[in-house]
Amino acid sequence: MSDLTKNRVSKKNLVAIALSCIALIILNHIRVLFDYTIWDCALKPGNVKAFNFASSFFNHVHELHFYTNLFVFCLLCLCFNKGIVVVWLVLLLSGWIGNMVAIFTSDSMILGCSGGLAGLAVMTLFNTFSSALKIIPALYLVSMVFSAILEVKGVSHYSHLGGTMAGLLICYMFKMKSQKKERVI
Repeated sequence: MSDLTKNRVSKKNLVAIALSCIALIILNHIRVLFDYTIWDCALKPGNVKAFNFASSFFNHVHELHFYTNLFVFCLLCLCFNKGIVVVWLVLLLSGWIGNMVAIFTSDSMILGCSGGLAGLAVMTLFNTFSSALKIIPALYLVSMVFSAILEVKGVSHYSHLGGTMAGLLICYMFKMKSQKKERVI
């Protein structure tokens, strides 16, 4: 039996991923209920408010940006083997750290969860169901490097970098925790 077919995503995980996608869609569109524009939700240099800190992560510049990130989120969730709670923890932590790095190192407004996806991609790279699935987070991380090299406009490269570093830190913390459990006799 191949490495790829031996470990499959359970129905419970598929339901959790689907519910997570629905939650992200709702969070992306909830600003409409409060009559906020997308720019009201952005994280702005010199004006970091709690509302913007939370809302900037879930709102995106346009629908293509949002649905591309949602697609990457689904792919990474399907490969990740630590459960949906850890997915959300890594996504939120690395995303907010990435956005904070971006806001303190650039002079542009920040929107989106690409930094969180970068952290999740790093975690997925080291925690997949199968070694064959490592190509998915690796491709995402390589695409971020190319977008930085090509200086793609409108992309928060510092958010990606901050999210990636946060993902590495979280990986290290998980590794330390698992090693600590192994040492206990």
